[in-house]
Order: sequence, then C-alpha cells, then structure tokens
Amino acid sequence: DMVLVGSLDLLGLRDVFAGFEAVPGRVLTLQDGAGQTIVASREPRVDAAAESATSSRSSGPDDAIEHQFPAGHSDWTIRVSEPASAAFAPLDRARRGLLVGFGVAIGLCVLLAFGFAGVVVRPVRELVATTERLARGELSARSGLTRSDEIGQLAAALDHMAHELEALDSMKTEFVGHVSHELRTPLTSARLTLANVEEGLAGPEALARVRADIDR
Repeated sequence: DMVLVGSLDLLGLRDVFAGFEAVPGRVLTLQDGAGQTIVASREPRVDAAAESATSSRSSGPDDAIEHQFPAGHSDWTIRVSEPASAAFAPLDRARRGLLVGFGVAIGLCVLLAFGFAGVVVRPVRELVATTERLARGELSARSGLTRSDEIGQLAAALDHMAHELEALDSMKTEFVGHVSHELRTPLTSARLTLANVEEGLAGPEALARVRADIDR
C-alpha cells in the first residue's frame, strides 16, 4: 500500500537546449512516446504529433525541415525542426558565391579576348591589308607597326620588302626611260635622213650616218 514518487529536474537540459536559439527558427525538442513535449529550446512551430518517427520534408522556403530520432531512453525521441530558409542558407550563400565567381570569370575572359584581339588579331589584319595594297600596286603602302615581338619582326620585314620593291620599281622606270630615249634619238635621226634621201635632198653618203645610228 505504498506509492513511490520520483521527480526529474530537466532545468539543466533546458539550458543545453537553449544553445540552439542562436539560429533563428531552429527548435530542439525532447518528446515522450505519446508525442508530448518534455523540454524544448523554444516553442515548436508545428505540432510534433503530426509527424512520423523519422521524417524529413521541405515544401517551400518557409516550411520547416524536421527530423526525429530515438533519444536513447525509454521511448523518448529528439525532434529537430528548422526553417528551410535557415537550413539552406549556407547552400544559398555558396550558390551566390559561385555565381559571382562565374560572373567574374566570364568578365575576365571577355577582357582577355579583347586584349588578345588588340595584341594579335588587329595587327595581323593590318598586315593583311598592307599586303593587299601592295598586291594592287600601291608600293608606298607600309604597315607602320613598331613592335618587338614576332609580329613586329614580320611587319618590319614586310615594310623592308615594300621599300625594296618601291626602289626597284623606281629603277625600272628610270631604266625604261633611258632606254626609250637612247632608242628614240637614233631612230628619229635615221628616219629623217632616209626621208631626205628619198626626196633627193641628200645623197648616198647620208646613208653612212643612218648605218652609224643603227649601230649605235
């Protein structure tokens, strides 16, 4: 006819649970087998009895992600509940960091592409344009590139070749002019002398001058 009564003080456990209040919305709950809350870090957002023993769900950014597992004593369970927004916050930060990183990488690639175009592609186009002008007979065309790399050496060689071609063309023009003059003078003299002989203005002795002009 005796009754033994025991009293369990969970205030110390509550102090441990209070450490979870550092994360807004996170709730740590100790429940008995009937789903009654024994101690919680804060007021739960949803009724614990509505969830199964081991469940995990996330339906939206404001829904709670919950999980239950045995507490190791009798039929008690520990239930952890946390808003999805808080649970996935590190993932969201990592995603934003990746997006920023990709954006910076793409920007650098674009800048490098423009830099490459300025350093390599544009000078090559200028060299091509210069060679096309030379092919059309514009021997005064020059690339005007002054660089110390391989493209600069190619431009210097092209400009030197263009200079030599222009000098050679000038020599050709001068040579043709001299030859034309040297041919025109004796031919003109011979033709006039032959015309005088035909008209009787000069005798056969004038033919000797024609022979001399032809020999010259």
